[in-house]
Amino acid sequence: MLERAGAGTGNSPRPTGAAVRDIEVGALLLVKRAWAREQSVNLVVAPESTLAPSGNAEHGSDDRVTIIGNLIDNAIEAAGSGGTVVVSLREADDATTVIVEDDGPGIAPELRPRVFDLAQSSKRPAGGLPRGYGLTLVRRVVDRLDGSVIIDDSPMGGARFTVTLPTPTRVETLS
Repeated sequence: MLERAGAGTGNSPRPTGAAVRDIEVGALLLVKRAWAREQSVNLVVAPESTLAPSGNAEHGSDDRVTIIGNLIDNAIEAAGSGGTVVVSLREADDATTVIVEDDGPGIAPELRPRVFDLAQSSKRPAGGLPRGYGLTLVRRVVDRLDGSVIIDDSPMGGARFTVTLPTPTRVETLS
């Protein structure tokens, strides 16, 4: 899906070669790309990205959408107008890795453990609404799936979030 969207235009939502075949994640990336454009942020899906349909109730697309969507939202806000966000998706036999990085101000090492706390945010409430739920959801989903999430410095200058989710093993029952 992501490979054809925007084909023939100068504003293709994906770099040539990205193979995101999970339709829900592909749709999410298209929507986030449009929102990033409205914010004057360049959202790039790394050309080597691959993501097949989950095909697994335990690690469903809804979990992927929760993780990827919230990480992209935070990165777009951190990058700000004129900034760049890069999303990389990789699958291997034993794990799926999601990397979202930006060229914003980054996150100080001493603050990194607290960014996953409920209602913890460096941003002011928007329209009186509370903030600080997105990364809490990311942590909860990642923990439920026995994965990991690491925050470090991006070579782009901002923050880099790396989520690793183990590939679930299939257990067959004999009848």
